[in-house]
Amino acid sequence: MKKTILTTSILTLLAGSIYADWQYSNGKGDGYSYDSNGIYTDSRGYGAIGIEGSHTVIQDVDYSNKSYVVNATTSSNSDFVNTKMALSGEYQDAVFGIYNSTVKDSNFSGSSFTGTSIYDQHAMYVSASASLENVNFSNSLFSSKVMSNINSGFTAVGTLKDINFSNSTFESFGSFCENISFRGNVENINLSGITSKGFKEATDSFIDHFGEDIKDATSSSIGFYANAKNINLNNSKHNALKGIAIWSGSNVENLTAQNAEFKNVDMGSDKIVYGSGTLKNADFRGATLTAFGSEEAVAITAENISDYSTLKNVMLSDGTIFSTKEIWSTENAGLILAEGETFTVSKYESPVATFSTEGNDISAKLTVDSTLNGGTIVLEDGALLEISEGVTLTLSDTVEFVVADGVSDVSEVLSLGENSTIVMAGYTDAEASNAFANLFKSEDGSSLEFTTPESFVIKGSEVPEPSTYAIIFGAIALGFVAYRRRK
Repeated sequence: MKKTILTTSILTLLAGSIYADWQYSNGKGDGYSYDSNGIYTDSRGYGAIGIEGSHTVIQDVDYSNKSYVVNATTSSNSDFVNTKMALSGEYQDAVFGIYNSTVKDSNFSGSSFTGTSIYDQHAMYVSASASLENVNFSNSLFSSKVMSNINSGFTAVGTLKDINFSNSTFESFGSFCENISFRGNVENINLSGITSKGFKEATDSFIDHFGEDIKDATSSSIGFYANAKNINLNNSKHNALKGIAIWSGSNVENLTAQNAEFKNVDMGSDKIVYGSGTLKNADFRGATLTAFGSEEAVAITAENISDYSTLKNVMLSDGTIFSTKEIWSTENAGLILAEGETFTVSKYESPVATFSTEGNDISAKLTVDSTLNGGTIVLEDGALLEISEGVTLTLSDTVEFVVADGVSDVSEVLSLGENSTIVMAGYTDAEASNAFANLFKSEDGSSLEFTTPESFVIKGSEVPEPSTYAIIFGAIALGFVAYRRRK
């Protein structure tokens, strides 16, 4: 397919076209050099790169190992050749901007997006009219250095799905900055091993709204403004007053941050999870927090994770399952589950046995009484759910336990503490123990081995009046089912 190229300061892909297997090398703005096949080589000059069009699909392109640079030295806009992204009637300056387009199945790995400006600026910007799907940004640099106002390393207003940022670096500097800003819906985002920070040069300091010099940190590491699902922050490093900002109206579900490091966290007002949004099903096992002005890394606990975000089924550093009973409270509501909901525990091995009494393994721990109103608990290969000493777990509706293929004994996936209790709604005391054991099944219908530990109680509960809610009897009654899932 012949490619049509515009030789302006902005690279523009024409509307209605599909660009496949297109390569772009070393472009830096003005002065493009390209051959008859549209392959760019050794371009010089400074400016910004943009992709635009109307219903344009850009697919299977390779932008890997390139450098994109914007430098502005004066207040004159003529000195800052940039892409202009339309957002709510305003323009957004960006080193690399994408709008009115879908970019998919493409590779930006190992690239550098670097900008210096006195204006608001983003190293990369994806507008509301654009979307990215299956794009690789691994091992890249997103750097935005702005003397005032708002900036970011990466901002997406459009939707993102299946995006890989692993081992990339995000850095920004300004009076308000958010290194990674997800303003649209995002799903399946790999941020494992990333570094998110501010500029470290001695001259690159600024005074935040508390009057503190935070030159080594940025204001917010990651911000969510809409719905987000399946976010991987394992082994990531964050140097920011706010670690994860979940703004009003946003919902983040299935976030893992095992072994993540959060430094320079403002414990006065920001904390790790900031904002009035909702975080559901998160895993911070092995993660650490270092407060602003301190050098001591501590465990993430109910007291320091958040103030007024709504947290549901969040595993803290030591594996404790924590849910907020109400905002501004550290009281733990335990595991909360209802019909149609899922709580998943993966196997975890901490590289440093800091917060676990079990060596390098950190189990998921239910430390307060909890009642489950249906739903599914998934225990992946090697995972362990621990019911702590003296804790009661009540099953008031059908709950499924999904366990990995190869599990032969209930004790491999469930640890029952001394004097802990399982309450089986809808069964008598005489029936409860048998029902509990018999409901652990493999895929072929055979039972798992189960030996009731000493000082552990399985009992029934009175059946509520039918007018209150229906009671389900039968093979799986009002208990829970466990079966093996193929790996």
